[in-house]
Amino acid sequence: MQKTDKDEKSIIHLKSLPVKNAFTFGKITGSTSEELVEEKSFVVEKIERSKKRARNRKRTIYRKLEIPFERVVHMSVDHGSKVKTVNQTHAWDSINADSLITSVPGLALEITPADCHPVFITNREGNILALIHAGVRSLIDGVIEKTFKLLDEEIKKINYFLGKDIKRKDLMVGIGPGICAKHYSVKELALSGELKKERRQKLKSRGGVDDLRNLNLSPKRMLKSDLLREGILMSNIVETDYCTYHSVNNHNGEHLFFSYRRCSEEEESEGRNLAIASL
Repeated sequence: MQKTDKDEKSIIHLKSLPVKNAFTFGKITGSTSEELVEEKSFVVEKIERSKKRARNRKRTIYRKLEIPFERVVHMSVDHGSKVKTVNQTHAWDSINADSLITSVPGLALEITPADCHPVFITNREGNILALIHAGVRSLIDGVIEKTFKLLDEEIKKINYFLGKDIKRKDLMVGIGPGICAKHYSVKELALSGELKKERRQKLKSRGGVDDLRNLNLSPKRMLKSDLLREGILMSNIVETDYCTYHSVNNHNGEHLFFSYRRCSEEEESEGRNLAIASL
């Protein structure tokens, strides 16, 4: 990850991801941001819970990214492992899923997570794009495996009709901010019986448990383990270490992101973050 002075403004540029435009992660301070004009592929922003205000904030982002709002497909997360392909007929629609895939140029995919990692997958030439809601439940249910299974089918079509030779090892992955293991304990769920033994075993076997005593989970560790299992090269994974729970703005000390877990523990209004990308 290449850091610049913009990091102090809560903007992170993942320059090493070789796509048409650089992915950007972070809270965009203020109602507008000139920094976004040249960064058109991916952004995560802190948005308010108020539907009207959130809608206006999102449209401000669309304008800065030069994405027509009628070309945006919203993912309404299912907290499972539903994977769907979308095209121009789904524009300005809300799709119930945990992973969306498209090969339509100019069609944008968006998600509004709170603590779960938004994950984007593309190839070097930008022929295909996948957006994944990488929460623990989704990861346990196999959302990564199911996404790659459908990606393979779409890539075969692209290779056939466009004369490409895209392989899994060519795919690039961008992992956005999510909650870190330090702030993600499910000990209470385990003691109450809500976290079943079978799921706990899956978490341990896939590297998701960071602290065995307190059952602190590391969704990112699980995610990277799944990506490597699917044949993605570690050198093709670009990530940010920002945590939605504790990362703050170095200038004013404000939290960079909304966090569902932090909001449930402290007196703070609930909200969502925004992740959006287009080919």
